[in-house]
Amino acid sequence: MKTVVVKLEHNSAAKLLVKFFKQTGIEAKVVNDEAIEDFLLGKLMEEAEKEGGEISEKEVAKYFKKHGAKI
Repeated sequence: MKTVVVKLEHNSAAKLLVKFFKQTGIEAKVVNDEAIEDFLLGKLMEEAEKEGGEISEKEVAKYFKKHGAKI
């Protein structure tokens, strides 16, 4: 399985792409910035649990910025 992330500024473009993908049998989902930030925070928490340590607020912000989240 492969995942492609596309950031679109206009809702109409997102709707058009989702419609096209669904017609071709490709699963498509539209998510907002808040959902992306929640996902990234969850991944960061998983990493912290595996390492058994704590992560500073600075590292959290750096991780979000690296993955394109607006903070």
